[in-house]
Amino acid sequence: MVVQLTTDCIEEILKYLSNDVKTLHSCLLVNRSWCRLTVPILWCNPWKYKFDIGEEKFNQAMTMILLSFIPLEIREVLRQQYKNVVIDFPPARTPLFKYTSYCQYLPRYDIRQLWNEIENRNGLAYSIPDYVRYFYMKHIYMMFINSNSNLKHLELPQHMRRLIDFCACREGLSQLLVLECNANYDSGSFYDIAEICRSLQKLIVDCDHDNDGLATLIRNQHGLEYLEIASLEGDECTNIGNALKTQADTLSHIRLSFLACISPKILWSFINLRTLQFDLIDLGASYVEEILEQANFPYLEVLDIFGLKCELHINLLTRLIKQTQHTLQRLYWNEVTKPMEEDLRSYLEAIALNCPNLKFITIPYMNQVKNLFENLLISCKQLEGIKIVICEKVDANWVFECLGKKSSKNLHLINLSEGWWFSHTELEAFFKMWKERKPMIFISPRDTIQDRKIIGVIEKYLQLGTIKKHIDIGFDMNHIRWIKDSWRIGPVYDR
Repeated sequence: MVVQLTTDCIEEILKYLSNDVKTLHSCLLVNRSWCRLTVPILWCNPWKYKFDIGEEKFNQAMTMILLSFIPLEIREVLRQQYKNVVIDFPPARTPLFKYTSYCQYLPRYDIRQLWNEIENRNGLAYSIPDYVRYFYMKHIYMMFINSNSNLKHLELPQHMRRLIDFCACREGLSQLLVLECNANYDSGSFYDIAEICRSLQKLIVDCDHDNDGLATLIRNQHGLEYLEIASLEGDECTNIGNALKTQADTLSHIRLSFLACISPKILWSFINLRTLQFDLIDLGASYVEEILEQANFPYLEVLDIFGLKCELHINLLTRLIKQTQHTLQRLYWNEVTKPMEEDLRSYLEAIALNCPNLKFITIPYMNQVKNLFENLLISCKQLEGIKIVICEKVDANWVFECLGKKSSKNLHLINLSEGWWFSHTELEAFFKMWKERKPMIFISPRDTIQDRKIIGVIEKYLQLGTIKKHIDIGFDMNHIRWIKDSWRIGPVYDR
């Protein structure tokens, strides 16, 4: 007997294929029902397929598709108004679907690339007047942002008012959940958006200057949860900071990059924080220290400290751990200075007592804390990853044996930072213990792989499947982009 899948089942299956453009294209051709189900998935974020298809080929195809949908009456208006600029439109056609209405993510770079393709196709590169360019780009934006649009994630273009008619797009922008923008943009445009968008969940800002319009937009939100701020100037943005305080009840995830532009006193007010990520440069450590010295984040689940050139005192992290209500799941920090033995003991004891849900931890290690290290591995039954930084010459064989026999069965990511040294026999014994466990992602210091015997052991256990992936780096996980990207916060709509 043939079992007929329901439409709902087929739709769920197709969603799992959302990153496989070739298979989805085949699904389009099965029948009308499959086509109706597949088109919204393909057009949810068509931009993500450009590298699978080929960027040049994708831009050409997307440009032709969108230009073919421009109605004849609009084309005639464009020709009459801009007679000196001739755009070679493809034949007009009525689309089978309202393709652009399915798009949930609208990136400014990719929209700009569509215009570049129009210029190149018509031999207009660098010769077309800006006002004509804005007119055509505005029409492209209006195709995506309309009363039928399903837009969730918008990257605002630089010349917002020239390219987006906020009054005409009111309904299309009212359901927006993620907004990316630059605080250098016109303040008046942010006032316009503030009247429309009240339900933003995530805000991503390049923030080199204060902006009262952007501050108003922030104040008008009813449930802002995620914030990413990157600043290249590092000037304090007082208005934006004070506006963020109004979101203290709901704001639970914050990421700060490059230089700090928000006062530590503002961050102290976010007592409901669950994720706090620093990816700072230069002397960012002093800023982080000032926050950790005073802050109380009882519900914190993730603290990531990337990119600092100065070390943090381990006692600040111990203080933070003790304040949490058994919520901490990940504690990553980059630069680790050698702590006093007493301070390290306090840190390891705090983790074992307060972090039953821990999935990733950074640990400075010395031989004097063997018992506490072992106790931590036994206590943290959910542990999936560990970064171990040695502070002196250590008994590598004991550490390996402890990891292999005492750690959680979930453990599969092991990062050994610079300074480690172990023999090929010690490493092979470690991998033999791991053969029945989940395949390991092994991140080793670069110095260790100068030994051909060690390289041979790693290659052997890669072939056997004991090691899923091996990475040798000059420093540590801070330099592994795919791990940092996988730890990014907030909703992302099918990017």
